[in-house]
This record gives sequence, C-alpha cells and structure tokens, in this order.
Amino acid sequence: MDELLSQQNKQEKQHQMIKQFIQRMEQLAQQTQLAAQQVNEQVQQTQQLFQQAIQLAHNNSKNRNSQSLDENNKQKPMNNNLVTTNISNLWQSYITNSLYIGFNAHALQVIEDQNIRNLYERATQYAQDTITQLEGMFHEMDFPIPIGFTEADVNLKAPRLFTDEFLLYFLHTMTANGMVGYGLSLSTSVGKQVRELNKNGYNHSIELYEKSLELMLSLKLFDNFPQVPIPTTPEFVHEQGFILNFTKDQKRPLDILEISSLFANLKTVIMHKAIAIAFSQVANLKEVRMVLRENVETLEKSIEEFASLLHNDFLTSLRLWDTNITNSNIPPYSDRLMLTLIAALISLSVSNFGSSLGVSTRIDLAPMYATAIS
Repeated sequence: MDELLSQQNKQEKQHQMIKQFIQRMEQLAQQTQLAAQQVNEQVQQTQQLFQQAIQLAHNNSKNRNSQSLDENNKQKPMNNNLVTTNISNLWQSYITNSLYIGFNAHALQVIEDQNIRNLYERATQYAQDTITQLEGMFHEMDFPIPIGFTEADVNLKAPRLFTDEFLLYFLHTMTANGMVGYGLSLSTSVGKQVRELNKNGYNHSIELYEKSLELMLSLKLFDNFPQVPIPTTPEFVHEQGFILNFTKDQKRPLDILEISSLFANLKTVIMHKAIAIAFSQVANLKEVRMVLRENVETLEKSIEEFASLLHNDFLTSLRLWDTNITNSNIPPYSDRLMLTLIAALISLSVSNFGSSLGVSTRIDLAPMYATAIS
C-alpha cells in the first residue's frame, strides 16, 4: 500500500513537472511569438524609414545636381560645347600660336629693321596672349594642355637664316591666311569665350596684315595682282566652250576669279618653297632633309605650272624669294618645329587649292588643282 502511494506520488509529481514544463514552454512560445511580432514590426518600420531615407537622399541628390548644373551652366556655359564642337580649333590654335612664338623668337634676335621688328614684337605678344587664354580655357574644361613648342625648340644663338625682307613677306602672307583661319573657326564657334578668342585672333590678323602691307608697299616689296582691262559692258556666257574647250587653240583666257586664285596660290607656294629650302639646309636628321627636299621639288613643279598659266595670258607673275635665304647650316629651330611649320604650309596650300578648284570653271584647271592637292 505504501509502495502504491509512493508510486502515485511520484507519478503526480512527474505529471506536475511535465505540466509545468509544458506551461513554461507555452509561455516561452508566446514570448517568442510576441518578440517575433515586435521584431517584424521593427523590421517593417526600419524598411519604411530606409525607403524614406533613400527617397529623401534621391530627391536631395536631384536637387543638388540640378543646382550644380545650373551653377556650372552659369560659370561654364561653353564647357560641353567646347568638347564637342570647338576643341579641335582650340587645340590647333594652341599648337600654331606656340609655333609662331618660337619662330618669332629667333627672328627677333636677327631682325635689323626696326619697323619689321615692331611688327614681330606685336605678333609675338598677340600669340602669347592667345596661349594664356587657351590654357585658362583648357584648365576650365579639365582638358590636358597640348604639347606645344618651347624654348628648347629654338636656338637663339643661331645666325640668321632669312633676310629681313623675307621675314616681312612671311609675316604678311601668314596674317592673310590667319584671317581666313580665324574667320572659319569663328563660324563654327558656340561658346562665348571661344567666339571672343576667334574674334580677337581675326582682328589681330587684320591689324598685322594691314601694317605689314603698308610696310611692304613703302619698301617696294609687294607684288601687286595682275592688271586686266576693265570691261565696257556686262556679258553672259552663251557657249559650252567657255568651260569645255581643252585644246590650246580653243582655250579661253583666264577669268578674273581664276587669275586671282592662281596669283594667291603662287604667292603662298613661293613663300612655302623658300621656307622648305632653308629648313632643308639646316635640319639635323637626314630623313627630315630628304622630306624637305622632296617638298621643294613638288613646289617647284606647282610654281612652274601656275606661272606658265599666267604667262600664257601675258600676265605678270611673282618674284621668287630663294635668294633671301642665307648660307647658314646651323639650325635655329628643332626638326619638330620645322616639320610642323612645313605641315601647316602644306595644309594651307591644300585648302587654298580646294577653294580655287571651286571657283575655276575652265576645264583644264580642275585636274591641275586636283594633282596639286594629291
């Protein structure tokens, strides 16, 4: 009996322990569920706050970007346009002006005529001002500064390579073409700073052209354009032979546009040839000298052909400047500077030949200019 009671007591205790355990587990389960609900609510709240923060940050970023764009557009109105439409013109202008600064530096060491010296000093100052302005624009765009020409490309101790008269002729010819170049760049400019840069370059070219022309006239160095009789009445073209006649006996005389184009091309090519001859006798590398001599041969053919067309119509040609080169064999400039100037002159000639091709209607002139371009 006692054993039976003892077993019952044990069982009751076990049941109570089990019941307590179950109750405890139920309490833990309820607590866990409640904690889970709280965690879930906190997660949802956190997600909502996170989404709100993202949206707020996005809105603030849009506002900041919009304000930044507005400020950039106010401070740098031409930045994007520079990169897309004007950078090639600015790059070329930097290289060209740094080249002329180097060329002029040696010229100023040897020029004796004070009036010519004054022109070169002014031209150099204009080029230096342009370089300063261009560097500021490149910095503003975060664009790398082009590798132009420096003092290392000029030997100021080298003797003169050209006479004062030729240096005046060179300056006059290059400023005439500078007006064309800056005018073309201005017509494709968008940003205000770029327009101002090209307008200044254009105005400076006009100033130097007029002053160099006046000086050449006073020194009797300027070869005027050929003179032709003034027509008494206007006339129309009625026959195809005006354009198509090709044989020597049937060719019509050159018209005014064709004469002007031939004369202007001859003027540039003669100057180009003198530069190439001079550089070929002072270049350091044999390969450079060979390239320059080949260039001279090509130019001689063009000069002969252009001059013969004028002579055939009993029109005066131009003087050659080959005798205005000294016998110095000491290079005043680096091969790089000399080749770059020759390349610029070739580009100038090609551009001029193309323009002349467009205004020349006599059929034999087209293949001549096409050959010269090629």
